[in-house]
Amino acid sequence: EAAAIKAAAEIHAAGGKAAAYVVDISDRASVEAVFRQIEACPQVQLLALRPGTRQWVRLSGTARECADSALRQAMLEECPALQKRFASADDPHYALLRVQVTAAEQYE
Repeated sequence: EAAAIKAAAEIHAAGGKAAAYVVDISDRASVEAVFRQIEACPQVQLLALRPGTRQWVRLSGTARECADSALRQAMLEECPALQKRFASADDPHYALLRVQVTAAEQYE
């Protein structure tokens, strides 16, 4: 959670222009529904709340599917929770979206 707040601050300092990545770890039917929605309307907002506090960050941007296998592998290596869920970066249930961030806001 500290990393998300730090990233939001860095994105904000860069004028809100940066790339961020998000992983959807739901079942395949949900992944397919999410992708259909994003194809129809790629504008998204991501919210993160620091547990036990009132600190949160909101990122706004445009999402699209990311098929870059090196990036998919890097995400797995950086996130132990994903390693427990997915056997490899090629797992058919592992969906990665790239969000081109256009705005970042931090609240406390």
